Amino acid sequence: MRPTPSLSRAREWTLSPAHPPCCLARAAGTASPFVTPAHRPPPTGLSGHLPPPAWPPLFLAACRYQLSLNHKAKLIDSLNEVQMQDNDASFLAPEYRDILQQQELIRRELREQPGRLQFLHGVVTDLYVDQNKFKGNSVAAKLPQLQHLLNNYSLDALLQFFDASR
Repeated sequence: MRPTPSLSRAREWTLSPAHPPCCLARAAGTASPFVTPAHRPPPTGLSGHLPPPAWPPLFLAACRYQLSLNHKAKLIDSLNEVQMQDNDASFLAPEYRDILQQQELIRRELREQPGRLQFLHGVVTDLYVDQNKFKGNSVAAKLPQLQHLLNNYSLDALLQFFDASR
C-alpha cells in the first residue's frame, strides 16, 4: 500500500506565485498518490437504477421499414416465377401484386443501402450487450435469441426480452 500524501504537503501544492503550475505538476508527480477508480453496484442490483431502453419512434419505424423491404425482396423471385407460370397475377393478393409492380423500386432501395438492417440490428444488440455488461452479466448465450427476435420483429417481444434481463 502506497502512502498517501499528508495534508500539510497537499497545502504546498496550491497555486501561488511562488509555485507556478509546472512546479505543482512536478510535486504531484513525485508524491505519486495512489488512486483506484472502482464501481461497485449495489447488492440489490441495478434494475432500479437503470432507465428502460428508450426506443425512439423513428428508429422503430426504420426497423419496420427495412424488415418489410427485406421480406418483399425475398418474395420477388417467387412471385415472378408464379407470374411466369400462370401468365396472370390477378389471382394474387393485392399486397403481392404491389410487390410485383414495385419490384424495381424495392431492388434499387436495397442496392443503395445494403447493410442498413444489419446496422439497426447491431445498434439494438450493442445496447443489450452494453446494458448487461454494466450489470456484470454475460449475455453471449442470449444473443441468438435476440437475433431471432430482431429478425421476426415484434416490439412487445423485444421489450419483454430486455425487461427479462433487468
